[in-house]
Amino acid sequence: YPNGFKATVTITGSLADQFSMLKDQWAKAGVDLQLKVMEGGAYSAAGNAMNHELYPGTSGSLSGNAGTWMLYFELPFMQYNHARVNDPGINKFYQDVSDNFWNQEKRYQLVREIQPYWIEQSWYITMAGSKIGGYTIWQPWIKKYNGESQIGGYIHGTDFQPYIWLDQDLKEKMTGKR
Repeated sequence: YPNGFKATVTITGSLADQFSMLKDQWAKAGVDLQLKVMEGGAYSAAGNAMNHELYPGTSGSLSGNAGTWMLYFELPFMQYNHARVNDPGINKFYQDVSDNFWNQEKRYQLVREIQPYWIEQSWYITMAGSKIGGYTIWQPWIKKYNGESQIGGYIHGTDFQPYIWLDQDLKEKMTGKR
């Protein structure tokens, strides 16, 4: 887009400050971002009806629950698929995960294999440290961890730690420190 482009994002008032900053940053790249501020109920209705151009919402992620969370947002028939994703590769991934429901290791392998493809598609713009996205990053010497923030309840970051371990030899090999 050598001449830039215009886009409209539907937001609630609570996101106005964050998206005003985003609008300023995107303007430097030639994007004329219009903010369509709506009351919460209207915002939710617009999202559920897919009546929007851009819509900030909780995005999927390739987390350790073997893609279940991601699929909540990327399958064509899912309510929160605000990006309107209908991708044959993701649809096949869903089928493969479903076919391996009882094989956790295989599901984790499938997630690892699909990650580069999923990221390359860029269906969502994930903003670090925000309520509407975020990043999960970990080092390869952290074992039995696949990006989880929880393994059951909604108390983020409090229940998966007993199940992970550090491969000190790999850490030392990669960093020179134990």
